[in-house]
Amino acid sequence: MSKRNKKKKKHPQHAKQIEAEQRKAFFRNIRRILKLYGCEDVYPLIPDSELKLLYLTRFRQPRLKPAEGHDICLEDLRIMRILLSRYFKEQMVEMTPKGISVSLMDHFTLNHTLFILRKNLMEEEIPGWEKIVNKFDQCVDLVEAVKWLPRMSHIVCDSIAITISNLEQNLFWIKLKFDSVDYDGAGKYLNLDVYTAKPEVISYHIEGKKRLLYRVGWGSPEKDVQWSSMQLKSLNIINLCSELPLPVYIQSHALHRLYERIDCYFPGYLQYHLYRSLENPVVINFEGRILIEYIMYGIKYGYLVAECIDGFILIRTFLFITNNGTPEGKKLAEISGLKKLDKKYWAIDKLSTFYASDIENNEELKALFTEAGCNTLFENKHESLATKESSGMAEKIVQYLKLDEKPILAD
Repeated sequence: MSKRNKKKKKHPQHAKQIEAEQRKAFFRNIRRILKLYGCEDVYPLIPDSELKLLYLTRFRQPRLKPAEGHDICLEDLRIMRILLSRYFKEQMVEMTPKGISVSLMDHFTLNHTLFILRKNLMEEEIPGWEKIVNKFDQCVDLVEAVKWLPRMSHIVCDSIAITISNLEQNLFWIKLKFDSVDYDGAGKYLNLDVYTAKPEVISYHIEGKKRLLYRVGWGSPEKDVQWSSMQLKSLNIINLCSELPLPVYIQSHALHRLYERIDCYFPGYLQYHLYRSLENPVVINFEGRILIEYIMYGIKYGYLVAECIDGFILIRTFLFITNNGTPEGKKLAEISGLKKLDKKYWAIDKLSTFYASDIENNEELKALFTEAGCNTLFENKHESLATKESSGMAEKIVQYLKLDEKPILAD
């Protein structure tokens, strides 16, 4: 008979030691942030009773937990908690009036706690409160800073949800309520409630083969799941049903083409901008096909190929802006002679090529892409997405196209 493993009880002395270390770390961080603001001389003025209360009611990092009635798998929760911790440590906040930057973690925990201290000192008129508050206000505007906490926290929550959401698996959204503060005996914290929904999926026969189609939609803290819909008139299709909103579905094939061709971002970000591109779609008809501009961060990276079948709008595939089948791709082929296989060989049908190569630094080649209307590929080139190496690809493409042999015409 196997013995049951019993959980070891924490020794009271060990618990007290941990508590003492946490207390020391907290006040060390309070002194650190005060020194950063240039008002470290405030600390000795704070009464011991207020310091004790400050520790007991300190703000801690918000806690992620499944919303009531929503089952979130442990692995997804683990990833979200890692992302939350990373965003809080890496996201910087500029404090007025001195323009000093602190992490969102420090802002949410230390600044928020100091703000409550400032408020209590004023409301309870603790002896010496005016001197302490005046010194605070000369160095840092805690009142203005705390006003931005909800907005910054919502941005972090949205970023986490976008990163982990997937139309082929689960959609997530996170709700944060600043008017609901919990206390566990070791400080205050806010709950981040995680909601989830399964994407709508249907099976449909296309060209004789059974395909999975996913309904396009996205999770929102304000409106829960919002499913995309489009009117036929927005696709320049005019009939008796032109103003009837139709659901939008996308083929798994189209999603994978999106990942392959805009290969510098997480799938969640690509799908989020897919949803946003359909909110106010920019539609053109080109060579007998309906193309919807795919916009991400205000930049056009390609087109969604759409059609109406059996009472819904179907996104058949995604075309990168240089691909054949787009106005820019056709223009590029005309002025450069690049065919479909050439584009694939040189990998100029992928965003990573433009981020990782030296194409932008070659004036002739950049002018070629700009003339074709592909200049958007040189915009928003974030350093974190680009490699630091210059591969020499530009010169190889120039030689292949023999641009260096073409005469320069005089004015």
